[in-house]
Amino acid sequence: MVDKPVVRLGVVGFGRHFRRYLLPNVIAEPRLSIRKIAELDPGLRAEAGCRFPGVRLVERAEQVFGDPEVDAVLISTTPATHVPLAEAAVRSGKHVFVEKPLGTSAAPVRRLAEVGAEHGCAVMSGLMWRRAPVTQVVREWLAGRGAHTRLLNMTVTLPFIDLKPSWRGDWGLSLRENAYYDGFIHPIDWASSMLGPIGEAHARELDTGDGRLAVHLWIEGAARDRAGAVTLVTGSDAYDVTALGHASDGSLWQMDTMQRVTVTAQPTWTGTPGGIRDRTTRCWEPGQLYRGWGRYGYAEEFAAFAESVTSDAPTEGTDLDDVARTYDVIEAVMRSVAERTTVQVPEPVPRRLPG
Repeated sequence: MVDKPVVRLGVVGFGRHFRRYLLPNVIAEPRLSIRKIAELDPGLRAEAGCRFPGVRLVERAEQVFGDPEVDAVLISTTPATHVPLAEAAVRSGKHVFVEKPLGTSAAPVRRLAEVGAEHGCAVMSGLMWRRAPVTQVVREWLAGRGAHTRLLNMTVTLPFIDLKPSWRGDWGLSLRENAYYDGFIHPIDWASSMLGPIGEAHARELDTGDGRLAVHLWIEGAARDRAGAVTLVTGSDAYDVTALGHASDGSLWQMDTMQRVTVTAQPTWTGTPGGIRDRTTRCWEPGQLYRGWGRYGYAEEFAAFAESVTSDAPTEGTDLDDVARTYDVIEAVMRSVAERTTVQVPEPVPRRLPG
């Protein structure tokens, strides 16, 4: 825990993604204050100096990790460096927010979780869909009715996911792997968080080899009391996310573009079942003064990170065990495609306790 109202933040990586999406949301979070920035590129380092004249600039990440004037570190670099840098920061006693992806398997995620627990540091990975306002609205709606999502139908279309040369060279990713671990990871994580622990996956894939990929998968809860059908497409001209959930109490919720939710409750106003005569719905969407920037969920994940660091309270998403579980599901999906069969998702691995 940081016994201060403001977390002194060190940033590692001042690239395009950080500047465009993360930075505005970091600035908007009153409990985070950027004190130091590490960037290898001299041009970007100079840009950081112009935009933040009061912030100390360094070249190497180690110069941030060893600084006693830094409480927590935000890592937004090339994927191959995410886990090594995060682990080094935690071993230096820093709380860490690290962008996804964290590798191509659950093993490095679980190792990082163990290191975080050993050093008493909060470690969060950037999976913002599960923290988007619409996600919280659906969860609160279901919790208030004592219900859960029994059946989920989700369709996600993403633009062409290009593989940056640095990613290919540093990490050895194929276009297909990049689609899963940089793009599809969000809907798979979101669907898993809405359904609960996933027990098995069955998937089919259409890969044209040019970065355009279509995947249809069926995931089933470990208790076999809930399931989801998810269609994932990359290489589309659209960026669209829609989901429809059938709840255990008979109600229905629909999510559109991660920013609008419509729920159909029972009974209807006239008391007829199933909306045969009338369909009574309630709609929620963020207002004009919504404070997030870029994509829904970024502001909320930084608020959750700041809360965890300052209060030492368990905040959803800071527990990397959930993230590791998402990587287990992705591995099962890819195995199902390769073997053309249903694949069991392994049981969660108990975390080794410190000492």
